[in-house]
Amino acid sequence: MRTAVQIEELPSLNRLRRTRAVMNRLRPMIAEAQGQLTPEEIQMKAAEAGQAASSPAVPARPVIFPSEPLKHYHGRAHLILFWFVVGTRTMLNVVVFRFGTSANNNQNKIRCARP
Repeated sequence: MRTAVQIEELPSLNRLRRTRAVMNRLRPMIAEAQGQLTPEEIQMKAAEAGQAASSPAVPARPVIFPSEPLKHYHGRAHLILFWFVVGTRTMLNVVVFRFGTSANNNQNKIRCARP
């Protein structure tokens, strides 16, 4: 929902039918609170806004564009990281199984066992 002050996403209004139903309920309340402009008033305000925009004394309001929709993430980085961790863990298991708890401890034992 966009107002003059902010833009608020309403995740519960994710379907067009539901959004239209809610907006049809809100429009009369908004018109009651803010008032209704006639087409002549709208044209007059637009002309005033055009004149005000041409004068440099009035600072322009910042324009906020909605963010682009998110792209689908295929998970390639996570897949690569997963296989890297699996491979590292597999190599560690081989080292521990082959040499015991630590390769350095076993090498020291071998050196000590030699005459």
